[in-house]
Amino acid sequence: MKKIIMILAFMAFAGVKAQMNNNQKTVSVSGKALVERVITNYKVKATLSMDQIYYADYKCKDLAELKAKYFDALKEQGVDVSKFKEKKMEFFSLGYQKEGTILIYETSDKEIVKTLLSTKMNGVQLSYQSRATLSQDKIEALLTDALTDAKANAAKVCKVAGKSVGEIVSIVQDIPSEHIWNNYYNDYEEFLTVSVAYELK
Repeated sequence: MKKIIMILAFMAFAGVKAQMNNNQKTVSVSGKALVERVITNYKVKATLSMDQIYYADYKCKDLAELKAKYFDALKEQGVDVSKFKEKKMEFFSLGYQKEGTILIYETSDKEIVKTLLSTKMNGVQLSYQSRATLSQDKIEALLTDALTDAKANAAKVCKVAGKSVGEIVSIVQDIPSEHIWNNYYNDYEEFLTVSVAYELK
């Protein structure tokens, strides 16, 4: 009884998720590895809306004039406006009362992103995302690290129980996507996790 209490206490303080199964003689644990992605692309979204232009010091008679003024301001900063992609249907879904549109600019150049975000104008709302990439080689390395972590956790539990770790019986893995779009200031930690069952000796 004392040994069982010691095992449970160890698991609680060490943060090890483990289960003993005496019938099958296995120990099940989890392991994890911190995912560090590489930012490979950026996407800037400019929402042009005539709803907002009426509050500006200058007036634009229509969306075409607002768009022309915005493009002129970007051209002065050296931005190639031909790379914008227009998403009118996305704008319609937002429920604005007056006319407008959405323009998307995708690039791998961080300096262009800075220019786009610093070129502000009444009637134009800006937001952006970054594309974070994880290579297959990196995923394989993370999987190795997670399995190493899982085995170490199993060894800790088995040591307290007076047992030893045997061969792997089963593995369940949670593999992250290779590419994801996130808000640039998204600072959460992402992990690759595995659940591993080992023989209990």
